[in-house]
Amino acid sequence: MKGSRLGIVVIIAIAFAALYGLNRLSQRAQEGQELPLPEEEVAQSQTSKSQETEFVAGPSGQQLGDPKAKVRVVAVVPMGVACHMQTMQILQEIAKADPKRVRVEFYDMNSPQGQKELAKHGIHCATVLVNGKFEWKVKRNGKEQTVVCQRKPNEPMSTYYSTDLIEIVHQELQRQYGKGFEPAVLEKLCKKGRQILGIPGAMTLPEEPVSPKAKVVVEVLTPSQQASIYPLFANTVEALQPLKKRYGEALAIRVYSLTTREGQARLHELNLSGPAVVINGKTVHELEEPGKGKRQIVTAFGSSSLQFTPEDVRKVVLALLKKP
Repeated sequence: MKGSRLGIVVIIAIAFAALYGLNRLSQRAQEGQELPLPEEEVAQSQTSKSQETEFVAGPSGQQLGDPKAKVRVVAVVPMGVACHMQTMQILQEIAKADPKRVRVEFYDMNSPQGQKELAKHGIHCATVLVNGKFEWKVKRNGKEQTVVCQRKPNEPMSTYYSTDLIEIVHQELQRQYGKGFEPAVLEKLCKKGRQILGIPGAMTLPEEPVSPKAKVVVEVLTPSQQASIYPLFANTVEALQPLKKRYGEALAIRVYSLTTREGQARLHELNLSGPAVVINGKTVHELEEPGKGKRQIVTAFGSSSLQFTPEDVRKVVLALLKKP
């Protein structure tokens, strides 16, 4: 009898403790306090944070590389502004790739040091200078093009991509030392550039020349990964992968994120207003299917009452690839 009474007392005590615990959690939640996470979630959260900050540049005045290096890169940008982070991240990778021959310096354009650097060259906007120059020639689609490494507030569509800086520094290394990056180092830098820009490894970087053998060029202008329509574009890229493997250089696929300056620049060049899949320069296509006749497919999101599907894009691309 005593044993059963003791058991009842223990059960009541456990129940009281559980109710007290729930009440405290509820009270903390109402007060806006952060609730404790399970160990697994804490680990995942810490991993996620470390991945997000892996490439974050240091404070104004940070200097990377040998002070005696013949290639000096000076980035004068507004620190903390998201749209400049990719440029800073890529420059960090460049400095790490060849620290004896390349020196990279970061300055907040709103700091005295930053203002002094800008005044030296008579400029007033975010700029990346390589040995004192911000205007360079790079190759795009097999053609030489002049790019200006500046971001102007009143001209958001700048003429250069962050990854152009890899080629520019490579050129200057050749000029100063007679030899650019080692092939393996250059390949690694380009791969890192893809990672920073969020471009899948199988895709073509925006500034890489399209093969002369390319019969179809697909440009995927994606929205933010947080957007509800993002899966449509991600699945479209995925749907094209078998065709890429099958047709090789005959199919070129480029991916631009509209959250980047590069993506916004391409959007402007194509005279579009939002996310789209551009196939050989067009977003309106006519597809003829056996037994179904002809139908029009619009691959610019929101430009038609009928939303395109990844399969629509695949069919259009396949039809163009098969065309004599």
